[in-house]
Amino acid sequence: MRLFPSLFVLGVGLAAALSAERADAAERTFTVEYKAAKGCPSRETFVDEIKRRTAVARLAGPGEQPEVSMRVKLDVKRRKATGRLDMTIGTTATQRDLEDPSCAEVVSALALLAALAIDPLAETAHLPPLPLPPDPHVPGEVGTRPAIPEPKLLETDPHYLGVTDAKVPREREGYLLVPASLPAFPYVPPPPPRDRPFDVGPGTAFSLDVATAPVPLAGVSGFIGFRSLEDDLPWSIRAEVTYSVSAGLASIGPDEPSGAEAIEGASFRFLRGRLEGCLPGWLPTSWVRVWPCGSLAGGALWGQVRKSVPVPKPDEANRFNGLGDQTKQQFVGLSEGTSPWFVGGLAGRLELAPAEWFAFELRAGPDFPLVRGSFKDENGGEIFTAPPITLSLGIGASAAF
Repeated sequence: MRLFPSLFVLGVGLAAALSAERADAAERTFTVEYKAAKGCPSRETFVDEIKRRTAVARLAGPGEQPEVSMRVKLDVKRRKATGRLDMTIGTTATQRDLEDPSCAEVVSALALLAALAIDPLAETAHLPPLPLPPDPHVPGEVGTRPAIPEPKLLETDPHYLGVTDAKVPREREGYLLVPASLPAFPYVPPPPPRDRPFDVGPGTAFSLDVATAPVPLAGVSGFIGFRSLEDDLPWSIRAEVTYSVSAGLASIGPDEPSGAEAIEGASFRFLRGRLEGCLPGWLPTSWVRVWPCGSLAGGALWGQVRKSVPVPKPDEANRFNGLGDQTKQQFVGLSEGTSPWFVGGLAGRLELAPAEWFAFELRAGPDFPLVRGSFKDENGGEIFTAPPITLSLGIGASAAF
């Protein structure tokens, strides 16, 4: 009869040994190479979520060959968090890409995928939040807010509490009981949702048009723009008005006039409206934007020609020498003309944005006149006609909200 207790003890020992051996065999080691953008959860958070979902996962020790190798890369761009998980199990490699407005949600989802790769029976339900650390001011309580301290009586002159504008009344106006310190974990309301899917804002630029007139035209532009940086296909549209003038008198006509009148020079003014669309935008970083653009522009070019005639000028010295009278040019009037202007254009725009709502920009590109400016004199002779290709340049700044 004493044999049965001995066999029972032996059986219990063998069962315990087999259970320990199975537990050791069930463990799967893994390593994590982790690279995260600023504001994303740490590597420890990622590893902890894996261990909370499965008990068989264990980080490989130094010199230990892991069964599962992982590489995690997190990035935040244009208010979207993206995450990539590369896993190698034996000779099999897999890759998963996820995105979400919250980087913490991306990390949690990648940790779930990693846990399932280690243990197909891993927990898939949403994990509850970790309890708060014990409160040193309230012994025995875990995960609660610190108690509000006893109020104290203020007997001071008027002042302001913190950064608020709550004025404390004078002592004669009554007593006010306020806590010695504000409660922990203040409520921070979430930002309000955007009421539109795009930004809008004004801008201004200095412009330079080359070959539109015989001399470059310098001026200023004002515009209002609409853009979206949130979508997978960024776009930009703007309406612009430009007024520019010639830097000086343009030399036109023959150097030696053949008739009685001579053209001293011409000045030009230019008014243009432009509608420009840019798609798609290339945003390599959060502060650099490159836009390929196309546009249609229309307006008018005003020209003013200054004329003069030769007038005899007596010169006593020349007359004494027998050389006769000399002449000088005398201004006699202005001749004005206007020509319509309509072009299609291509351009590239580079934006450098120190802030999301503000950017410096540089724009350059050719215009192809469909209706070109042309000016002629009274006899029908051509004074100036714009070439088939002109150049438009601009440098300025813009804002968007």
